[in-house]
Parts: sequence; C-alpha cells; structure tokens
Amino acid sequence: MNDFSNPLPKPGASIRRRDGGMLYSSVMVSRAGVALGVGALNGDLGKLLAHCMKTCIDRHITGALVWDSGYFLTVLEGELGQLDALMDSLRTDRCFGEPRVLECVPVKGREYKNWAVGAARPESTPSPLIKKLQTVVPTAGEVRTQVRTSIYDGVIAETPALVGAAA
Repeated sequence: MNDFSNPLPKPGASIRRRDGGMLYSSVMVSRAGVALGVGALNGDLGKLLAHCMKTCIDRHITGALVWDSGYFLTVLEGELGQLDALMDSLRTDRCFGEPRVLECVPVKGREYKNWAVGAARPESTPSPLIKKLQTVVPTAGEVRTQVRTSIYDGVIAETPALVGAAA
C-alpha cells in the first residue's frame, strides 16, 4: 500500500504577482474519508464541498477537487499563506485521510478562474491514475491532468469567477 506519511517540502523560491502577492499552485492527493457513492452529495460529501467552496471563496483560492474511487485529487492556486492555512486544516479534517502534497510551486499565473468540483463517472472503473496511486505516488503533473480532464468532462459545482481570465 502507498505510504503518504512523507509530505514533500515546500520550495523556497517564489514569484511576485503584479499586486505584490505571492501566487502558488499546490497539488494534493488524499483518501476520501466520506462516502462518495450514490446520494453522497446529500450527506457528508455535500457538506464538505459546501464548506470547501466557501473557504476557497473567502481565501480567494482557485482550482478544483475531483474524487475517484475513494480518493480526492486537488489542485489549488493562491497566496502561499492562504494555501498553507487551508492545507493545515485539511491535515486535521477526517474527510481527507492521509493528505499528501505532491507539489507546491510558485507560478506566474492561474490556470483556473474559479474553484470547481467534479467526479469520475459513477459507472466507470478506477482511472489508470487511481490504480497507480494504490501502489506508488503519481506525479503532480499526472494529478493535474486527471483533475483538468475530470472537470472538463463534467463539473458538478463551481464558484463564480474569483479572478479575471485564467492564464
């Protein structure tokens, strides 16, 4: 089984945004600690997503969360302090089991203009990424691609635009 106990260190370099703030992108994987099956949006998953959506709006964090076969895949973009605070809260949230930050890097611009959630189709089998995740840790790039594809295939919910056009 995969060992998520060794989170990766944060890089020391940073890039300044035009407004003087620091913009980072973070990729995280975790085991889902809530039911993800039929009707889950009416239970703990729905409550979790509503809380995440409000938190991301309040903290001006963009990106996406996707669930697939018992795992959450997350890409977040925002100020480093806001991302750190969010990651700290996720580490103690029972909904996110064994959270692992695969990457937290400075970026010049955002890929997302809002925060969205999506899921693999319920009738699908685990994606190749999830099969890999069950034995080894995937790369941040692989997770980014899976999240982007899942959101493209069908967003379940999303905030209004939190920033101008994404880069």
